[in-house]
Amino acid sequence: MPARLSTNRGPAASGESVAAYSALLGNLVDAQRFPALRAAADAGAFDYPADAAEEEQQFTYAFGLERILDGVAALIQRRADQAALPPTP
Repeated sequence: MPARLSTNRGPAASGESVAAYSALLGNLVDAQRFPALRAAADAGAFDYPADAAEEEQQFTYAFGLERILDGVAALIQRRADQAALPPTP
């Protein structure tokens, strides 16, 4: 059974930290390489609405973290499967 990371992050998923993440993302995303992502970050697409309940913020954070971890697990599994294949002549 694979290890599971708890997504109960407490204050890490608060609206304050999400706002900081959104600002950081906006500063890190290169507008030349990722113009659509930069435009979305600049427009506040990654911000919680001001009236979003804390429970909603926690759920959204947990859901997003789980999807990222699912992707990492899939990448690890794919590389392990490729490593197990016999070499091609």
